Amino acid sequence: MNNNQIIRVVSPSLLGGETKNQDRAVFDKKSNTACVCDGTTSSPYSALAASLVAGYAPLILNNVDNLKVIAQLLYALRNKSLLDDVAVSPAIPESIRSLVRDAAKQGLKTSFQTTLVAMSFMVQDSCIQTKFVSCGDSGIFAFSSAGEVFMTNLSENQTQGDDCPLNTITFCPGSELLVKSEGPLNTFPQIMAQINLQNPDKWLLCQTICSTKNNSPDAQITTGMRLSPKESLLVPKYLFYGFKDPGFREYGRLYYSRFIRRLAKPKMACSDIHFDVKGNVTAVLPDHFSTGNWNYFEDRFPIDTHFLLCSDGFYRAFADPGAMWNWLTTNRSGLSKKASRLHLLNDLHHKLHRTCGDDDISFIWINPGRNNDAL
Repeated sequence: MNNNQIIRVVSPSLLGGETKNQDRAVFDKKSNTACVCDGTTSSPYSALAASLVAGYAPLILNNVDNLKVIAQLLYALRNKSLLDDVAVSPAIPESIRSLVRDAAKQGLKTSFQTTLVAMSFMVQDSCIQTKFVSCGDSGIFAFSSAGEVFMTNLSENQTQGDDCPLNTITFCPGSELLVKSEGPLNTFPQIMAQINLQNPDKWLLCQTICSTKNNSPDAQITTGMRLSPKESLLVPKYLFYGFKDPGFREYGRLYYSRFIRRLAKPKMACSDIHFDVKGNVTAVLPDHFSTGNWNYFEDRFPIDTHFLLCSDGFYRAFADPGAMWNWLTTNRSGLSKKASRLHLLNDLHHKLHRTCGDDDISFIWINPGRNNDAL
């Protein structure tokens, strides 16, 4: 496998006078699973929480219901820490030791907090089948080979079809759609002129017939479409699974993908994103699991798609995903070598320190359509 196709980086903060080492980035070769966890700075034992969750990422993506078990484990560890005695330094005067213990116990009530972004993938003949789970402000990005952002969990709106009538067909991860192919998009010049899609020879114009199954998991699905019967769809050819019977060749099945677009809304739903505003609060495990502030989604991507999982300490060093992509591709060779990688990361830490404050930096960059190995 090629050492340049998966790059994994974890770099604790260097500047600002605050010691931090709370990011964890793990790639599991057996399950093709990547995970980045960013422990919450104000949370005791957050580094341990990040390590635990990252280590259990293959179990979570194998069955997303296991995320509930992981959250319960973090709660159990928190409760145990509250029961344990708090060690107080002998240098602290006896008169205020009880106050120090009480303050430490109060802090432990928010212990074992971490964000989570994880993905698993399976390379197929024509596409990459993926699963994702996320909680908090760490980022997942899918880029085309030219740097176009296909998907990110940081986008506020990734659903389509809000203006459909009530007799709609729900099409989301876990469901399957029966469609009729009207033909290649490049045989419809008027439609091509209206929507201006790149590479029209790689697209089909299809008509919605019905949903054939819906096995969506009991999780927070952030992507989906609500379609009208007989609605026209734009479908990448690699996603169309036709029937073998010659009499039904124009009919096919579609598994959900955000690359399938309504003709009425041909543009990608991923909105413009900028990283120049840093929020003070983010969702974390385990506290925000029960409130539903986490996401699970599946998709199929083109075979040459690049995936990036990263903590906010990495992406906030850039103005937007385009600048981040340019930095990655420009420095790909340097990131593969220890000495130059340290120099590149040192520059990022100083940039963060000047803008929003230095932070732990971690990311995993994967191009699974080619043979891989992790650095």
